[in-house]
Amino acid sequence: KIEAVVEDVKSVTAGAPSSALFNLNVKGAFGDVLKFIYLIENTRPYASIQTVQLSVSALSSFAQNSQVGERVRAQTAVKVYTH
Repeated sequence: KIEAVVEDVKSVTAGAPSSALFNLNVKGAFGDVLKFIYLIENTRPYASIQTVQLSVSALSSFAQNSQVGERVRAQTAVKVYTH
């Protein structure tokens, strides 16, 4: 499961490319979350991961609030450069 929020980022330097900042919340199995982060990190040349915070759901809250296999949550900020 992926949730995204977009924030416009204005370039301060004249001539520098403008960018957009995406705040992504990803939930899933550990391997799937890491694969998603890996794919974004290796997107060239226009995306850059600014921050990543990984957490694991407690077993009791996992059983109540998540579907099977969605124990890991990653909160990321990804900067995407545009022309």
